[in-house]
Amino acid sequence: MAKNLNERQSKGDKRLKIAIILNVLIGFIIIIIIGEIIFGVLFKGIYVVQHSMYPTLNGATFDDKHGGDYVYVSPTAKPTYGDIVVVIRNDRSAIIKRAVAFGGDKVKIVDGDLYVMYAGEDEFTLIEESYVGEDRKTDPGKNNYPYSKNGVADEWHLVEENCMFLLGDNRDASVDSRENGDFALDSLYGVVTDWSIKYKDTISKFHIFFKYSLPEFFGVHVKVEGLE
Repeated sequence: MAKNLNERQSKGDKRLKIAIILNVLIGFIIIIIIGEIIFGVLFKGIYVVQHSMYPTLNGATFDDKHGGDYVYVSPTAKPTYGDIVVVIRNDRSAIIKRAVAFGGDKVKIVDGDLYVMYAGEDEFTLIEESYVGEDRKTDPGKNNYPYSKNGVADEWHLVEENCMFLLGDNRDASVDSRENGDFALDSLYGVVTDWSIKYKDTISKFHIFFKYSLPEFFGVHVKVEGLE
């Protein structure tokens, strides 16, 4: 009799332990799901294609789905000087560039050097751009701005109110505000987070594995999508 009671108690203890473990696992899964939902609301993932932001960000080619960096943007962040931003163009396509000036600022580029006269000031400031390599600003046609009829830089460009002046870090190759003018703040999709740039290598490997490598293993074709 006592033996049967002990066996029943032992079985009850095992069932209790199993129930506790299952509840902990379920709770852990719920926390992960809630965390994913909150993260998805606060941040949007971006896969970079083309090379306008090199060397800060690597971009995949249209023919190769590997090689691009994966970063996150904050849709609610307000951009400031030097931020990398994503904007939506009139054709609904998106581009990723660096914001160097805002409404009321005056901008000029002379022999690859960027100068900004901030709104309310009366002198230009030479912007130290450590993210732009000297070998990435050698084209006179791209690195003197604004353009005049004889190919020499004009005095300056005044950024329109409620707009941003955007440049790619790969100055010789980027198509940006030098060709397309100012971008309205209303076209902003989000500001790239500093932490995702810092850990972009790890984030990109994780993304490539689950987005591309894993589907390819099962024979699933994945179309390349990203940002210029």
